[in-house]
Amino acid sequence: MTVHKGSPEQKQLFDAAGVSSGMIELRLRSLGDLFHPLDPTPIPERSLAPEVVDYIMDKIAALDPKTAISIRVYLPEGSDDVGDLVARAIRNHFRTTSERTRQKLRAHFRNGFKMLLPGLVVVVILVLITQFLANLADRPLLDKVALGIGIVIWVTLWRPIETLIYDWRPIRNECRLYQRLAAVDTVHCYIGES
Repeated sequence: MTVHKGSPEQKQLFDAAGVSSGMIELRLRSLGDLFHPLDPTPIPERSLAPEVVDYIMDKIAALDPKTAISIRVYLPEGSDDVGDLVARAIRNHFRTTSERTRQKLRAHFRNGFKMLLPGLVVVVILVLITQFLANLADRPLLDKVALGIGIVIWVTLWRPIETLIYDWRPIRNECRLYQRLAAVDTVHCYIGES
């Protein structure tokens, strides 16, 4: 974490030192712009404002996953003593959000398996009924009933399979983005004019 006093020359020297294109800049009119307005906790544990999180997530989503990320925060004058706290707050927010997203992913898989088990029981019962009907006779009506049962089997398994095979990927991708942001080790705070 680096805190710089407002000089544009210092910022240019810093930029010339080789900061990658993974720089995310936040310009704040007041310190309150960074944090969720209803969160009363001290700054290091405070949640970021939803607009700030959306902005950062949009920026990081556009970057190559291998690009090193750093965050530059321009704080208003008089914020000299909060630079370290702001850096910790940003890291803590994304670390906490990353953990919540991992829990959401685990819950998603749990729910998928909870849906799959009863579905498999229904499938076994329906397959047994279909085989029983097939052994009764060679009647067109029974063939249509068996076909209908086959459709019910697919419908029964559709949602659990969709949940376990497809729906988890966006949650995993979101979790990876939050993990990248939680691991950001370079948060630069500039105090004064941006």
